[in-house]
Amino acid sequence: APYEAAGYTVLPTCAISGDGVEELRHELAGRFSVLAGPSGAGKSSLLNAVEPGLGLRVRSVSRKTGKGKHTTTNVHIFPLDEKTFVADTPGFRELGFWRIEPEELPSLFPEFLEYVGECRFTSCRHVPEPGCAVKEAVEAGEIDPGRYESYRRLLEEVEENARRR
Repeated sequence: APYEAAGYTVLPTCAISGDGVEELRHELAGRFSVLAGPSGAGKSSLLNAVEPGLGLRVRSVSRKTGKGKHTTTNVHIFPLDEKTFVADTPGFRELGFWRIEPEELPSLFPEFLEYVGECRFTSCRHVPEPGCAVKEAVEAGEIDPGRYESYRRLLEEVEENARRR
């Protein structure tokens, strides 16, 4: 729900039951798409459900750790038809951001955009500053608190990366 509220298209799917697979196939049509996500999320399984003839190798999540196992080791691009291509990527355990400047980060949160220009200070980082319209929108329930916390954590990482450069 927070991603839908931010303006993203969300397609609940299940490779096992087939729920949402037809909707996903429709969304992929005529595009070049990339499936990315953590190991064991089911990217290859979902592609097999979208296009059963692919026969991509899949493995179960580790019973011992509860984490996915790296099955896909390279990026593979699959044509689903003459206008539709999907890249299956290896899973990851952690996602990092490089070469993003701290002042660019708010633009990666679409739900922030209508508030960013309303802050008291033009250099507002949307964290400790008074008169921050983004923080006020979070407090008013207009921006999801979890998404705002993601922004705060990513801002720390992006600022640390900028200091290192």
